Amino acid sequence: MDGDAEESLEEVEPVEIVMITDILHHTDSPGDVLQNVFDHVLHTTRVLVAEFDPVGEGIMGPPLENRMPMEDVKSLAQKVGFEIIAEGKQEFEHYYLLLKKQTFLDNSMSKFIK
Repeated sequence: MDGDAEESLEEVEPVEIVMITDILHHTDSPGDVLQNVFDHVLHTTRVLVAEFDPVGEGIMGPPLENRMPMEDVKSLAQKVGFEIIAEGKQEFEHYYLLLKKQTFLDNSMSKFIK
């Protein structure tokens, strides 16, 4: 994807995975980034979010106070419509979330499913 992820993204061909790594803590509006990605991916696309963990030691990466807690990112992701299908801690002071668009059981919502 190309563009300013906080403002808008250009239309892209379908992709299988989107990686959002170590950038959300740099943005003014991480929720807008997640919303724009959500708006451009298919239900089959997986979105990997990896961020520096504020519970880490602070040996590498941004200062601890600049890091986004996993719970905050989870809340933003769910708010825009992502389902969390996996989460965990990584080495080097990171955590990850694997996301996909939520599946709606109500057929009336199918017009919103890309």
